[in-house]
Amino acid sequence: AVVSTQSTGEQIEDEKKKREFKAQPLYETEGFQVDKNLSKACTKVVPFNISKPDAYEEKLRNQKERLEKENQDLAKMREFKAQYPHAIFEEPFVPVKDSRYCKVEEFNLHSERRGHERKKFDIELGEQRQNLELMKKQDEIEKERIDREEVAELRKKLVHRANRVGEYKKQEYEDIS
Repeated sequence: AVVSTQSTGEQIEDEKKKREFKAQPLYETEGFQVDKNLSKACTKVVPFNISKPDAYEEKLRNQKERLEKENQDLAKMREFKAQYPHAIFEEPFVPVKDSRYCKVEEFNLHSERRGHERKKFDIELGEQRQNLELMKKQDEIEKERIDREEVAELRKKLVHRANRVGEYKKQEYEDIS
């Protein structure tokens, strides 16, 4: 129950407008010609030939030739060819001693240097241990001395004082005989 302020005639016209096709029209092709030089030629249709006996035979022939060539190369590689024994008839090789390369120089091995350093380290470590033991002994002696002094001082301070004998009731004993 919608109350409309428009008349029914106006409503019908609005609905017709809404139903109209609103797409833009295509451009007109009259007078427009496609340049034939710009268009590419289509591919030519050729019937597909599945059986090519010549190609198969050619492939087999190439494969056989390749295998034969490989076999020939392998046979050549396996073939033993003895060379002339020059070493038997010539003098043996004697290297030439060149003074530039054969100089005798003194050198120090790292292990020797390390050995000397280790000896020094061991000596220092031994000294440190002796010093540590000496210090421990001195500390013990000092501690004992202090303990003795403290005991002596305590003994001096402690003076013997006699305690009074308390007074008690005399107990009387009865003769039972």
